[in-house]
Amino acid sequence: MGKASKALKDFIDEIPDSNLEALPPSAGTIYTTKHFRLDMQGVSWIYSKQPLTKPLSRADGSMYPQMTGSQEHYNLQIQVNKGTTFASKTPAGPVLVPSDNPWSAEKIKEELRNSIII
Repeated sequence: MGKASKALKDFIDEIPDSNLEALPPSAGTIYTTKHFRLDMQGVSWIYSKQPLTKPLSRADGSMYPQMTGSQEHYNLQIQVNKGTTFASKTPAGPVLVPSDNPWSAEKIKEELRNSIII
């Protein structure tokens, strides 16, 4: 394991669970250190041929239009901060977390670890 990969795995392990258990409704930084930051890039839609099991609701309680087989996901990516010598700008991600049934903090960290590309 290289220096950058180890530093990235340490960063993922250091993310407080509380930062992952209540993901923001809009794009922004969830957690940051000197070398890396975890950003919520926004909301992505995943489309499939399977109908949804329940309608999707927005953070304010209103409902999204029902689209057959679509599901909203939080798009999480780890970025390298400016001034850091690690080569890749996006060393991990994207990880798409379903908004209607969000994963546990440990599941999100596991998926981030599995998406490491440095």
